[in-house]
Amino acid sequence: SQYNLERNYSDHCPIMLQSKLTDWGPKPFRVFNAWLSNKDFNKVVKDFWSATQPMGWGGFALKCKLQKLKYRLKIWSKDQCGDHSSKVKIIQHKLNELEDSLIAQPTDQQVLELKKLQSDLWEQSFIQESMLRQKSRCKWLKQGDSNSAYF
Repeated sequence: SQYNLERNYSDHCPIMLQSKLTDWGPKPFRVFNAWLSNKDFNKVVKDFWSATQPMGWGGFALKCKLQKLKYRLKIWSKDQCGDHSSKVKIIQHKLNELEDSLIAQPTDQQVLELKKLQSDLWEQSFIQESMLRQKSRCKWLKQGDSNSAYF
């Protein structure tokens, strides 16, 4: 809802907007493409799939396995993948500190550490960008204006 407040000294009326928090329900579960490049992902899925044997007919058993796998992958992603934006910030901070210390006389070990941090930063940034791209994927990004009869 919106309200027009009183105009005091200005020729403009301030507007106050109030919004309610909307409960959109649970977030849909997605397997991110970046997870597939993680060396542990296939092992987690294979181990879980072979260890879980629900009772019931085929369709029901498949549904139960997929639901439990979803829960397992959520836990795995929090433990293994974590928050990529915070990882990127931490690596950038370490990289900036190291670059500041390299101004004088860089040692071979510092140069190697710098290259490793740059590589880690590139990898984490790529994963973060990939996940954000996948989260924000919309039909109109692919199809553009041709998605409607108007255009």
